[in-house]
Amino acid sequence: MKRRSGDIVEFPPFAFTLVSGELRKDGRKLKLNPQPAKVLALLLRTPGEVVRREDIQKKVWGDDTYVAFDLGINSCIRQIRTALGDDAEEPRYVQTVTREGYRFIAPVEPSSPEEQDPPPPNAERKRRYPVVLLGAAVAVLALSGFLALRIFLDQEAAPLAFDSIAVLPLENLSGNPDEAYFADGMTEALITELAKIDALKVISRTTVMQYKDAEKSLPEIAGELDVDVVVEGSVVRVDDRVRFRLQLIEARTDRNLWASSYDRDARDILSLQSEIALAVAGEIQVTLSPEERRRLEETRSRNPRAHDLYLKGLYTFHEAVNRNHLAERVELHHKSFDSFKEAIEIEPDFADAYAALARSYTFLASIGYPEFYPPGKQAAQKALEIDENNANAHGSLAFILHQYDWDWDGTETNYRRAIALVPGLDRPHHGYALYLSAASRHADAIAEIRKAEDLEPLSLSVKTNAALVYLYAREYERAEAQLRHVLDLAPGRVVARSNLARVHMLLGRHESSISALEAVRNDRQGEAATAWGYVEVGPTLALGYAWAGEKRKAARLLEELEREDDGKGQFAYFMAQAYGAAGNHDAAFRWLNAACERRAIQVPSVDVDPFLEGLRTDERFDEVLRRLHLR
Repeated sequence: MKRRSGDIVEFPPFAFTLVSGELRKDGRKLKLNPQPAKVLALLLRTPGEVVRREDIQKKVWGDDTYVAFDLGINSCIRQIRTALGDDAEEPRYVQTVTREGYRFIAPVEPSSPEEQDPPPPNAERKRRYPVVLLGAAVAVLALSGFLALRIFLDQEAAPLAFDSIAVLPLENLSGNPDEAYFADGMTEALITELAKIDALKVISRTTVMQYKDAEKSLPEIAGELDVDVVVEGSVVRVDDRVRFRLQLIEARTDRNLWASSYDRDARDILSLQSEIALAVAGEIQVTLSPEERRRLEETRSRNPRAHDLYLKGLYTFHEAVNRNHLAERVELHHKSFDSFKEAIEIEPDFADAYAALARSYTFLASIGYPEFYPPGKQAAQKALEIDENNANAHGSLAFILHQYDWDWDGTETNYRRAIALVPGLDRPHHGYALYLSAASRHADAIAEIRKAEDLEPLSLSVKTNAALVYLYAREYERAEAQLRHVLDLAPGRVVARSNLARVHMLLGRHESSISALEAVRNDRQGEAATAWGYVEVGPTLALGYAWAGEKRKAARLLEELEREDDGKGQFAYFMAQAYGAAGNHDAAFRWLNAACERRAIQVPSVDVDPFLEGLRTDERFDEVLRRLHLR
């Protein structure tokens, strides 16, 4: 008996050969990964019998390999079903046996051509005509399955290539909810690594985290994010080891392109991140420039304890950003400071920790605490002393130079450097758009904010600021549409409600503007009164009264707001707008100068603000512009 070169199995209308775990049809290799091919081989060897999930893991991945069942085995079964044109609900080939495993239910007839007796000498000649007819029939049958199979055929002329990707939140397999920060941090790290590739659109962390625990199919997610491929997987830390299980899936077809497991020492986490990013880039056929490859390959070891504190700080920072309650935001930012500082104490040359500290300082400064700009600048500069190629540090420094120092050239230099280093990072595009808008470069600003929105399609912050970019460009209808979209996603978002009222003022819809603002202003006992952005509602309502010609109402409300502020200057910029619209220039410039002192986030945009038009003929306005280095 001859040694078999492989198992030949037949089931109408398909015939496949499994040779050394490689799936072939009529001698041509199908685009099916090794693991799914091996799983199919196991099912075909015992047709009609249940193959337990534990046995699949052991025989396909081995005893010592870490596999997340839901990510490994389920994905293999999905790919097999797609190849066969099968349906999980009404299976013809592969049946799921709940809580046990899988069973191949179609008829299977194993045979081996080498073992068959040779045909009689004249048999071939006698059978030729029937074979032609049979071949035609087989061709017709094969055609019926062609569409289900064609995407798996090995097509050398059309290699797989994709230009957009989303890294879905990695699953925390530790079993401990307190370890969620680690899985989220590893998700963000992988996103940042992939974002270094200019040819690849990488969806931001802010957006992908909204799919954490979401019960949506990959094709649904892909459609919402407009991406070609998705990375999904899991991570777990056991003692001083970190274990990843990752899959790359063509999102709209749910087709598995690549899967791999990694088990490394926690000190090598940075090199592992780079290795994974390079592997993904290779699988999707994205072209890397020599400089991009060099940056991806630059790695170093890291103290596990310092890295852990850094990830905790990032997790707390994102918690702060996502809180609507202002006091909770402030408290969480301070907690993030502590984690980053402790990480730096352990590892003094931890550039990423300095950059993250600068980012947290800067964010808190931007929501009304300008005293944090100087330490934020110091942290960003320290990060760049350690690593001049730290994109996050360049981005934070650019923001501070714009908002605090009014250094316009330095701002642009650092934003452009951050974008050059990590083209797919959303934050530099977002900040650069606001800078360009303030500098009256409106077409460029719109282009940049659209890039940011493309990378952060579900970010309310980006969408809200995009409306401001349109407003400053005097594209009021576009700003209105943008804000309505934000409120469709988050009806209670106070900043969006206030800004929509402003747009309505500019469009002459005074009644709807005032009624909307009065509704928010009267919600003193509700959630709106403690929400980020509520502080501007009162002055904006006064602005609405003045804009509509109701000067007495505006004056009464402004007097009330003066008493509420009691010298704190918390809504200085908005008071300047309202007093300017009411015709009180002295009060308007008093508040505008106070806004400059407090480094209010709106101040750099004074030269493009339509609500300050009435102040432009006053020589004091030129003084403000010179102070901001805009003249």
